[in-house]
Amino acid sequence: MASTDVQDDSDDGMDAFMDKFKSQRYKNAFSEKNWEQEFNKIPMFMKTAPEEIDPKQYPELACLQSIIHDEDRPPEEQAQSLKDEGNAYFKEKNYKNAVVAYTAALKQCGDQELNAVLLTNRAASHFHLGNIRSALNDAAAAKKIKPDHLKALIRGVQ
Repeated sequence: MASTDVQDDSDDGMDAFMDKFKSQRYKNAFSEKNWEQEFNKIPMFMKTAPEEIDPKQYPELACLQSIIHDEDRPPEEQAQSLKDEGNAYFKEKNYKNAVVAYTAALKQCGDQELNAVLLTNRAASHFHLGNIRSALNDAAAAKKIKPDHLKALIRGVQ
């Protein structure tokens, strides 16, 4: 019997809540005119990310970015997430930001195996930007770290 009373109470509260919308309009709802712009502010629905993330304009995106770039994590973990970010930029053909991400990852990382991969990836980004000397220098540095790294050899040859 007690559970039915609780059920009735919660239903009454919901009915009153829903009745409120019959007399007044919800203030923060999307309109037919602005729903696309509002959806583009939500990280899950963004078609493209903004170049600069302003925490006041995009608080959810700034929050996600702070989780990804948490400085309390070990340096190798930070380097790995920066590598993943660089790989995402590379897939988008945003080679300039890929170079920045790979460079930041190299500053964090002490793992020689990962450094060889980061240098090779940065060489590929430099190559696509037309920075041939930088691409060759990165490929040579990766080859010094790991002499049998095939991608470093391929990047150097390109």
